[in-house]
Amino acid sequence: VFDRIPGFVATAHNADDNLETLLFRIARGTGLKGLCGIPPRRGNLLRPLLTCTREEIEAFLAAQHYEYITDSTNLTDGCSRNILRHHAMPAMRTVNPAASRKASELCTILREEEAFLETLTDRCYAESLQPDGSLTGLGAQPEVHGLTNSIVGQDEYTNTELPSFFTTVRNAFP
Repeated sequence: VFDRIPGFVATAHNADDNLETLLFRIARGTGLKGLCGIPPRRGNLLRPLLTCTREEIEAFLAAQHYEYITDSTNLTDGCSRNILRHHAMPAMRTVNPAASRKASELCTILREEEAFLETLTDRCYAESLQPDGSLTGLGAQPEVHGLTNSIVGQDEYTNTELPSFFTTVRNAFP
């Protein structure tokens, strides 16, 4: 099927890869966007297997008499992702055998919430932007600083430039 979609590339990223990515980002530090996991589509990249576990993919391949090929670099603890794959992932499956699927469900929810916040932020920004490029009613509001970092990026605004922006956000949902 995918060889008939010109201009697109399908990857074999799966639910286990998504959980590894999520754990890796948590370990390194991330915000809402990073907690969204691997996107099902980014530009011309499609990830049709993102909701399938590696175990399901291997079972399907075996039923079709295809051999699963393992990259030998995945077999050692020589990189951080492999440490997570060999040690954290089995621990996660001990806690919940459906951990990869549950992480994929979480990532789907967080992608939807992140998209909503991004749309709302764009709208509020447009309403707060003045013709001279400034934002109206600027001042510090520590309670919105964390949300600001998640939505608009840590360095995009200073704490003294945000109050009217978030007043607009609050007023959008009375």
